[in-house]
Amino acid sequence: MIAQIQYFITSVFILTAVSLNAQNMAVTDKGDTVILYQDGTWSLTQSHKASNESDVEIRTTKVDPFTGKKSSVTKTWMNIGEFDRGNFFGNTSCVDSVYAFNLGFTSYIGCLEKFKSTVQIQLANKDVIELLQVSPSNCSSFATATFLPIRKESIKSDEIKDYQYDQLNKLANTTWTLIRVNTETQEVLIKPVKSDKHQGHSFFMEHLRALEYQPQP
Repeated sequence: MIAQIQYFITSVFILTAVSLNAQNMAVTDKGDTVILYQDGTWSLTQSHKASNESDVEIRTTKVDPFTGKKSSVTKTWMNIGEFDRGNFFGNTSCVDSVYAFNLGFTSYIGCLEKFKSTVQIQLANKDVIELLQVSPSNCSSFATATFLPIRKESIKSDEIKDYQYDQLNKLANTTWTLIRVNTETQEVLIKPVKSDKHQGHSFFMEHLRALEYQPQP
């Protein structure tokens, strides 16, 4: 499982960059959809609706030609939630059956630190799920980071797989009511937002469903 997570952390940064940092989309004369970035570069994307009941779109799906491992990322939902200084947005990634949440904040909330910052999610049934940041530290005013449903003390433990799936099972079946982000110096409370496009409180549930997450026994 540790090797899986290391592979995931390496792979998910590519997917996150495609999904969270994309600026514009365009269609080529061959009908391919590409993402255009501010630095002038571009990448090919394959965006399609999930095959299940969810309305969430899968932005990118890749298969490693050497290992056959599949990686997918959902299309970013903007304005999932709001806090006193801005909005909260994100998407979900799956690499070789490891799931993570790529989350962003539209204003400075303190430094997001690798293996230190956490996101605590209060569900409608009052359960609390904790996510740990696994991406590099980010102290920008428009920060994004990747979080896994694991605990720091269990990263090298054989129990990490069972713990991860226990948390994912809860997220996949229940909406959230409140989020607390713990950064280096601040605690930020986030409440869900409803919009014409989606309901923020169903973000985790809908995106896991789109990636065809199957609850584990």
